[in-house]
Amino acid sequence: MKKQAGPSSLFMDSIEDVKQFSSSDETRAVAFFSAETSGLLVDAFIESGNFARDIIKLGHVTNGAIAMDMGIPLNSVVVFHPRHLVTKYESGRSIFRDLSTNATAMSEMYATARPLVGQVTKDNVVKVYAHRPLLVAYFEVDWSREGHKSTQYWHTMLASVAKDFTNTDIVFAIANEADFPGDLQILGLSDWGEDVVVGLFATKPAKYRMSEELSPSSLRDFVQDYLQGSLEPYLTSELPPREAKNALVKTVVGSTFKKVVLNSERNVVIKLCVPTGEACTKAKEWYPKVAEKFKGVGDLVFAEMNVALNDPPLGTNYDSLPVFYFSARGSTEMLPVTPTPADDADLQFYLKHTVHIKPIKKAGKEEL
Repeated sequence: MKKQAGPSSLFMDSIEDVKQFSSSDETRAVAFFSAETSGLLVDAFIESGNFARDIIKLGHVTNGAIAMDMGIPLNSVVVFHPRHLVTKYESGRSIFRDLSTNATAMSEMYATARPLVGQVTKDNVVKVYAHRPLLVAYFEVDWSREGHKSTQYWHTMLASVAKDFTNTDIVFAIANEADFPGDLQILGLSDWGEDVVVGLFATKPAKYRMSEELSPSSLRDFVQDYLQGSLEPYLTSELPPREAKNALVKTVVGSTFKKVVLNSERNVVIKLCVPTGEACTKAKEWYPKVAEKFKGVGDLVFAEMNVALNDPPLGTNYDSLPVFYFSARGSTEMLPVTPTPADDADLQFYLKHTVHIKPIKKAGKEEL
C-alpha cells in the first residue's frame, strides 16, 4: 500500500529539482513538457503513473526552458536508470519521444526501459522482465557497503559482454539467488557449486543453462551458441519412476519423453497434464478406462506426463490442459488429438476413426 500513496507524478519547476529527483537508486521517469503541450498528453502521463507505481516513480516539468537547458527534446519522457546499475558502457537513461495519449500504453512503455544489465526483483519480474529471451545471472546480490564490491564485479562483467549484443533481442540481468529459488530449481542448478548461476529463458518452455564457470569469454560463447541455435535446451525432469511393465498408463518424464513417445516402435497416445485443475482431474479418471479398453493392442501405448515438473520437447503446445498427442509408430513427430477429448468416448472415437486403431473384440461383444 505504501507504493500507492502520494501523487502519481511529482511536479518540478527547476533543473535542480530534476537532477535531484533523477539521481536515485530507483528507476525514475521525467516528462519534459512546455506550456504549449497538449493537455491530453500531460494528463495521460500523470495517469500512467497510477498503472506503473510498482516499477517506477514519475515526475514532470511544464517549463520548456528546462528541457532546452538540459538538451532534452520537448514533449519527451526520459527514464533514468538506478545509479548503481549504470555502467561505463551506457548513458544511464532512455528517451521516448513518440508519446501516446493513452495512459495504459504509456505505462507499458516504461517496462521496456531497462539498463544494459538490470536487476530482476520480486517487484519487477512480471512487468519489466517478462521479456524473452532473458539471460539472468543469479548470485548473492548485495549493494550494501559490505557486498557492493563483489556484486559490482559480477554486474560489470555481464555488462562487458552485454554491450556486444545490443543489436539482438536478448535482455541481460542479475538477480538475487535467494529471491528466486524456483528459477534455480527449473534450471537444475539448485546445488550448483559455483558462485554464479547463469540461465537463459527463451519462449516457454525453452531454457538454457550455462555449465561452464562464468567469465567474459565463457558467457560470450554461451550467448553466441544460443544465437546460432547450437545450444541444447535444458529439460526439467523428474527421475524416471519405477512402475510395472504391464501398467495401463506409462508415466513419462522429461528425460524419457523422446525415447518413449518419439522414435518408438509403437503407436503412442500421451496426455499432458498437471495434478490440479478440474479438467485434468476428470481426465485422470477416464483416461485409464480407454487404456483398459485397448488393452491387448500390442502396438499401442498410453502415456502421461506432469508438465508442472517435466518439460516436453520444444514446440509442444500445452497452453490449455489437459492436451493429448498421438505419435505414429516410427514417427519423430506428434499430432495433436483434435478436438481435445472431453471424455473416454471422444478419445476412443479418435483412435478408431482418425488413426484407425481398434480395440480387440471381446467374445460376445461387438465394437462400434
